[in-house]
Amino acid sequence: MFERTIMYEAAYVGQFPTFEEDMMPAFAWAAERAAEVGCGITVVAPTKRHFRDIGLLSALPASMGRETPQTLGRFARTQPVVVSCWPSAKDLELLDGAAGLKALAVVPWNEEAIDTWRQARRAIDLLGRQPTPALPTITDPVVEAAMTSLTHAVNLSTGLKHPRDRSAAIHAFRILKRNRHQVDPAEIRSWAMSHGWGADDARELGEYAEGVLSGKAYKAGPSTWNPRIISIWRQDAAGGPSL
Repeated sequence: MFERTIMYEAAYVGQFPTFEEDMMPAFAWAAERAAEVGCGITVVAPTKRHFRDIGLLSALPASMGRETPQTLGRFARTQPVVVSCWPSAKDLELLDGAAGLKALAVVPWNEEAIDTWRQARRAIDLLGRQPTPALPTITDPVVEAAMTSLTHAVNLSTGLKHPRDRSAAIHAFRILKRNRHQVDPAEIRSWAMSHGWGADDARELGEYAEGVLSGKAYKAGPSTWNPRIISIWRQDAAGGPSL
């Protein structure tokens, strides 16, 4: 209904953990992107202490912004090019929604924290050790057809904040479950991020999928889906004309 396009270049240092002596590829890549865009760079570290105690970070030029997840606040405001040092998955959600973001380079601590982001944003490994991830897919094509319908129906600028959109998501997962289609919440999250959903909204969508699968009794009101929607999704998945 209301499309939201999230497009920025994404890269990471493919070493887990990445220590100070191995951070330079991220800064070099970010400097190239900043020169192309004609902007500054914001460096984000877990705490202010990191900017004092880590030699490379303490020596950053004054022209580079220094932020932590706490100082960024709920709505991240950064330069269009960002270097994120040792972020958590939640930190990456925050940065993914930063207004005007053009490029994000990640210096990771562990692979798990960046895995969903790396897959969904098809981030490149600056060390060349890992191939660029393929566009995320959903194993069950009927589930993918359902998520495509949902994506077209909701307001992606607000995710599932509107009760109508939240209800549509919950009922979609209930319909899929009732008809014995295999829903993988991790697949849902990665797929959603790569199809216009913000990282925080995609996580919430995955959580609703997991909740429905586990039998959680969400209050969602009556379903607004076509009574024959499962047949429509199956037809879409088979590549035939919609019923």
